[in-house]
Amino acid sequence: MSKSTSKEAPKASGNKSADKSLAAAASWPGMLAQWNAEMAAHYGRRIREWWLLPVKAMQCTSPEQLKELQGEFADSLMTDYRHAAQKLAQAFGETTADITRDYATTLLKAQDDAKALLDQARAQAQQIVDDARARTEPPPSEEKVTRAA
Repeated sequence: MSKSTSKEAPKASGNKSADKSLAAAASWPGMLAQWNAEMAAHYGRRIREWWLLPVKAMQCTSPEQLKELQGEFADSLMTDYRHAAQKLAQAFGETTADITRDYATTLLKAQDDAKALLDQARAQAQQIVDDARARTEPPPSEEKVTRAA
């Protein structure tokens, strides 16, 4: 008897909301892997630039060149962080957009269901009140009925 090392995808349950939740949950590991890869690549580039900075600084022959090198390093730092933030937002946003949209749809449906339940409860309460009144009020006598007719 051998164990399978591959993971099977979750099976559809027939419940749309539950299936979407399972799909969203299944996409999280991939999103986290992409997030980690982007972070590792970003920090790898930044560390490489940091370690090259002293080498480049030693090649400067004037204070102006050193100042220019510092400016270039700061500019590349800001550019790299901006690009990394955009990549991370994109990786994270694709997954969370689906979850947020599904959550909003689920929440609106829950509100509609709650309204329907309240309407049912209100109708049942009115029926109970009407039944209680009918039991406590004396039945109209035949004499009153014939006069009314």
